Amino acid sequence: MLPVVIGLLLLAAWPFRWEKGPTQTVHGSDEDLKIVHLRDRWTGQNWLVYYGWHGEEVYSGETYPHLNEEVIAKEASLILKSPEGRKKKQDLEAKLAEAKEEKKKHSYGHTQYLRLAEQLKAKLESPYDDPWLTATDPVWQMEAEQIVRPSIPPELVKECDAWRNANRRVKKLTEQINKLPEWAQKEAKKRLTQEAYRKRNIATGIWAGLVGISLLTSVYLFVREKRKNDSRLL
Repeated sequence: MLPVVIGLLLLAAWPFRWEKGPTQTVHGSDEDLKIVHLRDRWTGQNWLVYYGWHGEEVYSGETYPHLNEEVIAKEASLILKSPEGRKKKQDLEAKLAEAKEEKKKHSYGHTQYLRLAEQLKAKLESPYDDPWLTATDPVWQMEAEQIVRPSIPPELVKECDAWRNANRRVKKLTEQINKLPEWAQKEAKKRLTQEAYRKRNIATGIWAGLVGISLLTSVYLFVREKRKNDSRLL
C-alpha cells in the first residue's frame, strides 16, 4: 500500500513543481511575443517560455533559462581568471607581439613605398569632373595607387604588402584581446544555460525514476499478494 501512496504523491507533486509568474506581451514591427515566467521549485531556476514570433523566428512554447546578470558577470570573471581564459589571452598576446614585430620589420620598406607612390600619384590627374572629388579623396587615392603600383620596384611592393598584412593582424588581434570580456560573457551564458538544463533534466529524471520504482514495487507487491491468496485457496 505504501508504494502506491508514494507513487500517487509523486505524481501529484508534478503540477506543484512549477510556479507561474507574470506573462509579458511584446509588440513591435518585427515581433509579437508572449513571454511566460516560470520558476522551478525543485531547482530554484527561473525559466522563460516563448510564444509568438520575433523577426524570422517563430516560437511555440520553447523554454529558456532566465539568467541573473550578476551571476553571469561572476561566472565570466571566473572564466577570465581560469587557466583556459589566461591561456587564451596569453596566446593572443603572443600572436600580437609577433605581428607587431613583423610590422616593424617591414616598416622601412613600407615607408619607401609610400613616398615613391605619392611622388608618382602627384603626376597623375584625376579623371573625375566632380569638383568635390579632390586629389586627396580616398576613392581617387585608391585608384591612383593601382595605376602607379606597376611602376614601383617589386621589392618595395612586397615590403608594403607584408607591412599591411601585419598591420591587419595587429588590428584584428588587438580587437580580439579587447573583446575577451565579451567572449567570457558569452561563454558564461552558454555554461550557465547548459547547467540549468542539466539540473532540470536530473530533477526530472530522479522524479521519473522514483515514480517508476513506486509503480514497479506496487505491481510486484500486488502480484505477490495475489499469489499468496491463490495458494491459500488451493
